[in-house]
Amino acid sequence: PRWTRKTIRKRPSCGTSWGEREGEGGRDGGGDPRARAHPRHPPHPSALQSDAALAAAEANDRFYAAFRAADLDVLSALVGDGDHVQVVHPGSGCVAGRDAVLESWRLIFQGARGGLDIDLADVRVHAPPGGVAVVTCVERLNAGDTQGRVLATNVYEVQGGRYRMILHHGSPAPPPRGGGGGI
Repeated sequence: PRWTRKTIRKRPSCGTSWGEREGEGGRDGGGDPRARAHPRHPPHPSALQSDAALAAAEANDRFYAAFRAADLDVLSALVGDGDHVQVVHPGSGCVAGRDAVLESWRLIFQGARGGLDIDLADVRVHAPPGGVAVVTCVERLNAGDTQGRVLATNVYEVQGGRYRMILHHGSPAPPPRGGGGGI
């Protein structure tokens, strides 16, 4: 389950805790142990995420849902407006401007009939006040002939009251150290 604004904002009642994850009980319901605080005391600060971080994480989730489904229409709604919108696909140069970025995704999706198998690892969200958020992660791809890991940086900017992607940069990940662990 994911953190939601609803569960973060609501005041806990007896038997529940601050920062509780959606669908999980309080003290006995599992979830992040840092969030299991006494009902009258707020949790450790790391148990809560800001509204900006939640919104950025949700935008990133929508991006990867569109990426997995190879859905250019959904992706188009997520990509920001402006000449500063850019993408760097692994092994290629920088593509700039909304129209050119969407065309690059169209070409990628063209070869991905039936969608792409993408798992994410090490997802990190940084969303300070000011309307720009950065999400980094490791993409684990399995798309027929294309398999591997990509280090991705996604930058979102608030446009029209919601986060929209202004940069996706993917670089091939180095092989894991020692056959396991690492990135």
